[in-house]
Amino acid sequence: MTNPVTDYIGHDDLTPVVQVLTKSTSLILDRWLERVSNEPFHLGRRERAISNHIPALFKALVQSLADDAPDHVNVHSTMESEMVKKAAGQHAETRRTQGLSVTEVISEIRMLRQETSRALLEDLRDGDHSLAILAADLALNDGFDGAICVAAEAVVQGLEREHREALAITVHDLKSPLAAIKASAQLGLRRSNASRTDIDGLLHRVVDGSDRVREIVDEALSAVQAGEGHQLNEEAVGVEQFLRNAISGLGEEARLRVTIEVAADVPEQVVWDVPRLRRVIENIVSNALKYAPQGPVIIAATAAPNEHLAITIKDRGIGLSAEDKRQLFARYYRSPEVIRMKIEGTGLGLYVAKATVEAHGGTLHVESPGPGKGTTFHILLPVTIVAGSLEQ
Repeated sequence: MTNPVTDYIGHDDLTPVVQVLTKSTSLILDRWLERVSNEPFHLGRRERAISNHIPALFKALVQSLADDAPDHVNVHSTMESEMVKKAAGQHAETRRTQGLSVTEVISEIRMLRQETSRALLEDLRDGDHSLAILAADLALNDGFDGAICVAAEAVVQGLEREHREALAITVHDLKSPLAAIKASAQLGLRRSNASRTDIDGLLHRVVDGSDRVREIVDEALSAVQAGEGHQLNEEAVGVEQFLRNAISGLGEEARLRVTIEVAADVPEQVVWDVPRLRRVIENIVSNALKYAPQGPVIIAATAAPNEHLAITIKDRGIGLSAEDKRQLFARYYRSPEVIRMKIEGTGLGLYVAKATVEAHGGTLHVESPGPGKGTTFHILLPVTIVAGSLEQ
């Protein structure tokens, strides 16, 4: 069966087009990056929008044209290129882990198509290449359409897989505290003549198990909210009071081990969604206490340029591998070392923390020299909320 695209473009020599696209690669990719950086789903930040797979996708499309250019009689559809499919799938998977929707991933590829056509028109419109431009546009659009189909399918399949994994993880995590609650209740029923001390001990186990169930459910709900978008509520608060309130709910160990240092140049007050950001601090500090069983945890707040506030949280714990740092903020990711140590967790806390900070117009990233060498989290926040909803 013939392909109408290849039937048409086979009548024109695409060599001039390939030469223009090769020469204009950097220009096209820079323009694309500038455009997508300003899209709402990238929050206006260039570093978030950078993708290693978009250059690979563009080069695969150009290479597909180049392969056919010398022999423009036997032309193949760029949609059939395995390199195009691979790059599109990898880009879609990366963006999915960042929280982008199917529509947003498709928008990125469409913008690349638009910038490619723009460069062709700018370079070739004054020459005798009108048929070549039309033929190349058809061929490239064929490839871009294929890339969009592959990307959309990759995002959907990834989300379905993630939902299955999420359900399995949540059910698994709920089993242990529910089993502890049931065992304590059964033991209490059997011990009709138990002492008050024994009864108190059993009741404490029931309470602890119930708290753990609530924590798992709360984290799952927060992850859903981070993906769907919820309005932030503005509230003024003093920086030191905000940090001390966040630590106060973490128990006696936090009171003894956590040190708070607030520089003299920090603003007197900040305007944030205080409960949501408090949970961010609680999550990172509670992780530090769990993963650094000894030594201090230091929280430092300092003023930053352009009316921002920098908060660092540093521990001397188990540290992070290169793979940990790459995946730490992905939904449901748990470090192999943490799993080996049998430390409880859902793998949702840092995903939610990053979404919350970014919703405020801020950034959250992590540094670690390596396993066993501690970890430092860096939070940069505007002193007043910039964005208006919790949405990744």
